[in-house]
Amino acid sequence: MDNLLKDYLLNIETVSPQEFKNMSVIGLKTPLQNDLEFLSLEDALKEDLITITEVDKSGTVPDLKAINRAIIPVLLLDGEELVGAKQNRVLNTSILLKENSEFVVPVSCTEEGRWSYKSAEFADSKHLASSRVRRAKSASVNFSLKNSREYRSDQSEVWEEIRQTHNRSGENSSTGALRDAYTSQEKHLAEYIEAFPLQEGQNGIIVIINGQVMGMEILYNHTKYSNYHEKLVKSYALDALLQENQSNNSFTVKKFIKTITLSEQASYPSIGYGEDYRFENDYSVGSSLVWDGNIIHTAFFKKPEIDEKCPVKLTSASARARYRVN
Repeated sequence: MDNLLKDYLLNIETVSPQEFKNMSVIGLKTPLQNDLEFLSLEDALKEDLITITEVDKSGTVPDLKAINRAIIPVLLLDGEELVGAKQNRVLNTSILLKENSEFVVPVSCTEEGRWSYKSAEFADSKHLASSRVRRAKSASVNFSLKNSREYRSDQSEVWEEIRQTHNRSGENSSTGALRDAYTSQEKHLAEYIEAFPLQEGQNGIIVIINGQVMGMEILYNHTKYSNYHEKLVKSYALDALLQENQSNNSFTVKKFIKTITLSEQASYPSIGYGEDYRFENDYSVGSSLVWDGNIIHTAFFKKPEIDEKCPVKLTSASARARYRVN
């Protein structure tokens, strides 16, 4: 792993663990970085500074057109869902879209049963793809970059994860839209959001469901992270709601982060500013967007095939002390 990223991860601090039902969240704080200015996608859309549409009138599933009219970059976060146009999509990777620019951005479909216009432009769905969808997508995008240097997902796998989400929830969606799963569980998801409030200085999370580390997310700083905290919590909570309780042995967060620092690494030019780093190890798969020596967004997900190999259990206060990473 690149020394910049390794040092960054090994200097993470944790804040008090929070627990609710079968889900635990450990807040993360990372070292301060240079002062960079950029907008979140949600804010840019609210201020009418960015427009996202189909690439042309006919459209194509894996691509959208983004026009940034702002005088600063806009962060399009991996997994953010856009709704409207010919079908709902999620972003395949994090992109720091250059100011006053136009780019084609890679996406995956999250609404299998629709291919007809609802609107000319996309809107923010207020959701990220669920953590299970995002981890499947992350693994297939890594594979695509390695083999073709393209940010493509396995669309069939994304759709299958969404089908399983609907099956577990017992709810139907006429178009197979992931957004409908969030809507059907809105009341329960609100309980998780209330249970995991943003903590002072926090700019990341590690999430544990049924005793297993499911993923880690870190944003550039506390201010930028605060735009995404509830979306991130919901993306994991949706999966926590629909999983049966399990019991597992303990596996420290310190060890989880250590395995990340030993990952195989590859880097690719980002579609916007910076470099897109891709990682893989025995336990997890992940990515990191780096621009001018600054870590903009990092995400790691537990590999689905090792569901029983990397458990983490929060128990007593003394056990929680093991979750310190420095």
